[in-house]
Amino acid sequence: MGTMDLLYQQRAARRAPHRGHALARPESGYIRWHVRYYPVWILGFQRGRWHRGRVAQSEKLRGGRVGASKQATASRSRPVKARRRAQGRPTDAADTVGPEALIKAARELLDRLPPAKVTRAAVARHAGVDPSLIRYYFRDRDSLLLAVVERIVADGRARYVPSQAASAAERLRDRVRAVFQFNATYPFFHRLVTEELAPSASREAREALQRMAGSAIAGYDELLKEGLRDGSLRRVDPMLLHIAVTGMCEFFVSLGIVVKDALGKGVSQPNAAKRYADLVASLVVDGLRPR
Repeated sequence: MGTMDLLYQQRAARRAPHRGHALARPESGYIRWHVRYYPVWILGFQRGRWHRGRVAQSEKLRGGRVGASKQATASRSRPVKARRRAQGRPTDAADTVGPEALIKAARELLDRLPPAKVTRAAVARHAGVDPSLIRYYFRDRDSLLLAVVERIVADGRARYVPSQAASAAERLRDRVRAVFQFNATYPFFHRLVTEELAPSASREAREALQRMAGSAIAGYDELLKEGLRDGSLRRVDPMLLHIAVTGMCEFFVSLGIVVKDALGKGVSQPNAAKRYADLVASLVVDGLRPR
């Protein structure tokens, strides 16, 4: 009998009275092998599983520390940039002001300032709001100025009453007078378009200006076709006609100080403006008479 058998019998004999141990005297070889080698096998298995678990946990912790260390090093070496405010509604008391109030404030500034000085900060200061509110409703300054131009054009079209004259020549005369009146009402419009929006890199602004010019040219084209049918006008390029009428009407308005000095003190400027509009209309219509 081996030493392990003796030790097992002694231990089983001590535990038998308390637990009713059935293996006080192992007889079979299976029991003898089980008792001798099973504790060693299960202990090795448990030690192996414990060791693998510790190794995996250690690698996980070490990987986390390395990742955190790399991230911290990268964050220290990377320069910190100031976050630019994204387009979104601010959370202050300026929320009560809508886009219409901002467009109105920009138009009021354009009445007394050159278009180049009508900035987002100036509009926000005039409206009494934070400049970030303008970014919420309009992406940038070009978008704000484009909204102003579109609103002015819409107001001008709503104010314009189509002529009921019989001939196309007389309707063209009334149209030229309306163009002059539009430029006199909004003297900053031409500079706003040519100096601020036309050179803009905004594709939206360029497309909007092309639509506006296309609509005006289409109106002249329709009048010329009607004049050709009724014999009151001859055919010319409608685009060149649009440029000529716009240039003659805008010149009187943009050079208001020079015109005022040329007229002298005894001449009323509103009366001179009306006479000039009639002259331009006559020049256009008479110049387009059939020859």
